[in-house]
Amino acid sequence: MLNESTQRFHATFDLAPVGIVHMALDGQFLLFNAQFRDMLGYGDDEISSLTIHQIAHPDEGADFGPTIARLLAGPEAFSHRCDRRYRCQDGDFIWTSVAISLVRDGRQSPKHLIAVIENITARKQMEHALRQSERFMKSTIDALSQHICVTDEDGTILTVNKAWQEFALENGVLLGAAWERKNYLAIHEQAADMGTHDAGVLAAGLREVACGVRDEFNMGYRRNSPTAQRWFTVRVTRFPAGGATRLVIAHEDVTQTRQAENELQYLVHHDKLTGLPNRSLLQDRLRQAIVHADRYGYRVWVIFIDLDRFKLVNDTLGHKAGDCLLNTIATRLKLVLRGTDTAARFGGDEFVLILSECFEEGLAPSILHRVMSTIAEPVVIEEQEFFLSCSMGIAVYPNDAADPETLVDHADRAMYRAKELGRNSYQFYAAAMNEFSLERLRLEKHLRNALERDEFILHYQPQVDLTTGEIVGMEALIRWQHPELGMVPPDQFIGLAEETGLIVPIGAWVMRTACAQNKAWQRSGLGNLRIAVNLSARQFAQENLVESVASVLAETGLAPQLLDIEITESIVMTDVEEAVNTLNAFKALGVKLSIDDFGTGYSSLSYLQRFPIDVLKIDRSFVADITEGADKGAIANAIIAMAHNLGIDVIAEGVETEAQCDTLSQNMCDQIQGYWFSRPVAAETIETMLQEKKTLPANLLRLRAPQRTLLIVDDERNVGLALRRALRSTGIRILMARSGREGLELLAENRVDVILADQRMPGMTGVEFLRTAKQKYPDTMRIVLSGYTELQSITDAVNAGAVYRFLTKPWEDDQLRKHLEEAFAHKEMVDENRRLNLIVQTANKDLAASNRQLRNIVAQKQGLGGQPLAIGQRMEREDASEVATDDRQ
Repeated sequence: MLNESTQRFHATFDLAPVGIVHMALDGQFLLFNAQFRDMLGYGDDEISSLTIHQIAHPDEGADFGPTIARLLAGPEAFSHRCDRRYRCQDGDFIWTSVAISLVRDGRQSPKHLIAVIENITARKQMEHALRQSERFMKSTIDALSQHICVTDEDGTILTVNKAWQEFALENGVLLGAAWERKNYLAIHEQAADMGTHDAGVLAAGLREVACGVRDEFNMGYRRNSPTAQRWFTVRVTRFPAGGATRLVIAHEDVTQTRQAENELQYLVHHDKLTGLPNRSLLQDRLRQAIVHADRYGYRVWVIFIDLDRFKLVNDTLGHKAGDCLLNTIATRLKLVLRGTDTAARFGGDEFVLILSECFEEGLAPSILHRVMSTIAEPVVIEEQEFFLSCSMGIAVYPNDAADPETLVDHADRAMYRAKELGRNSYQFYAAAMNEFSLERLRLEKHLRNALERDEFILHYQPQVDLTTGEIVGMEALIRWQHPELGMVPPDQFIGLAEETGLIVPIGAWVMRTACAQNKAWQRSGLGNLRIAVNLSARQFAQENLVESVASVLAETGLAPQLLDIEITESIVMTDVEEAVNTLNAFKALGVKLSIDDFGTGYSSLSYLQRFPIDVLKIDRSFVADITEGADKGAIANAIIAMAHNLGIDVIAEGVETEAQCDTLSQNMCDQIQGYWFSRPVAAETIETMLQEKKTLPANLLRLRAPQRTLLIVDDERNVGLALRRALRSTGIRILMARSGREGLELLAENRVDVILADQRMPGMTGVEFLRTAKQKYPDTMRIVLSGYTELQSITDAVNAGAVYRFLTKPWEDDQLRKHLEEAFAHKEMVDENRRLNLIVQTANKDLAASNRQLRNIVAQKQGLGGQPLAIGQRMEREDASEVATDDRQ
């Protein structure tokens, strides 16, 4: 039985897959199996002669003593496990896993040691390689800019890279900076339970990757950091590691990329200059507005805006100033709109407004006026104030169109209609505008044939001298007599001719015809008249303009001094330097130069001094209300004074009443032109006027001794008649008014020296009327007549200067005549002083004109290297009797 047990022991001992060793307490090998022997490569005798201390690694040899001590001190079944390195017969060391137990005898005394030794070198090498790999991985992920966290399949964090720790500190992420032993998954699930949506999405994705439902999970999220809003992406992937599953969670800060994408997206849909939506976004907003309108029954209004004369500012001050102006207008448009509305830049100087969520059938005029007013507010650029206006076209959904493109197109057409009707206005789209567009095409076709078919004619409007009352010039104005369309007004075809370029040949025809007609009048003995011809912007931009005009003068035989070329402020301000060169070339030729519609453009005094201008024509808008008071005529008077100081003559356009003519004459305007004297008429009618020597009435001439004029304002007819009888012998011109309102109307239409007003009148007392008269017509002498004792209000008016004198009813005729004589004498003294001052101003104007002419001659001679002027050569070929010598002609 014992022998059988011994056999089993040896079989187990020898066949065991691990090394088994019996050792004495001092480490001497007593018994060992073949596995141990083969493990180390020693022979049996060699092993028997060794101790465990001798084959132990030098770093671990000292550990055996403490191990024995622990075994001796431990319980009976106590064993010690450790990893040790032992030297093989070839000198190499192998790693082993050692389990040492103490064997005791029957008396529990230590007998010997049994060690079970397993060769784990391969495992140790694998672990070493794994550690190396982990270190490499750690250094690699630390070098990455992504924020990386590695967890096990349950979500427990195993490691993070440096970027993660910085990311946690900077952004206050849920894990914070202390990540050890925390569970990434659990923390995010907890955050999801508290309402953090992104955390819940990430936790769900993490579980799906861990369970193998998906290989990876991606999401993006936004976080508000302490300094700014930032965007991140997170990617979760799974990889095996020695039989285990690892999850790699990579957060990446994509803020810069997202901002760049947002900026690019913004630029795709917004105007770079103004920041307003561009055409693309406009169409999208309009589509949304239409969908919204269909759902709730709204209307959508589209307003197409074009800035009038913007090109002038852009070309005059440069694109930088133009950009500044566009930015200002864009800002203003945003401020006048509601939050539901849209302002977009369509391109250039065009803007489009979308007014959505409108229930009203019509668009309130107040909205349109508000838009026009905000654009009309002055804009200061480079210390210069500019005033803009705009033309607007309006279309509405669903009435005018069913889609965004057509809606904008119809608003655009309406805007062009507003421009054609004079600018600074708005037009609503109508279906007739489509017909109008077709009509415009037909008109263009007819216009192209008009010159060949000799359908154009010229009418002439006289220009009258306010000193002599005589006609001294004409303005040539084109008319189109079409065989089917009849007389086509200039405002219907001039703009079209300018757009198509037909204005150039048409303008050349006007120049040639007008010069030939003026020469014909000369040959008929009708005097040396100036003929004024307008040049358009396209004509003025021609390279050979001066040469072509010189050719016309040579062809027709007209003296250059008798041709007056009219251009607008906007034309010369488009390119100032080029304009100066062209105008100087015209002066060298000898023609007169006029600025038309002065006061409506952007020219400044500094530019005006550079231009060799002979005449300024005051725009009719400043003449229309010149008789309605001193304040209304201030601009016209200022233009006259400024021009005279520069030695420039002044012609007032659009004079339609005698009162306007009289006021201009009193303020020393040089010439007038307008319907009051004559509308534009055919050449034959002009010839008749000249033959009959039609002139202004003598009482309207400058520096004349005007007839005394008295205005009586009294609501009682008998009182007025009595006053007229008392003054019959004085030769005074008497005007009668029954109320203050009628009195103001007569003052606007007539030059009045003295006003005699009754105090007691319905609606407006005499003092109230005279106060108003003083404000509007301060040069008048004002007398109040009263039969009542309202002395306080009359005294106050006298003290305030509103009333010159107070007379009582009933009056003595002689006393009345005496007081009126004193009033007229005082008025005439004031007028005489004023006339003397104007005479001095006129003399200064002539002197300034001479100085300007001298400067121009010197400048031209210097520019020509001292060569004789072309004008001198031209004069030699003209008959002296045919050349006007007065500068005003």
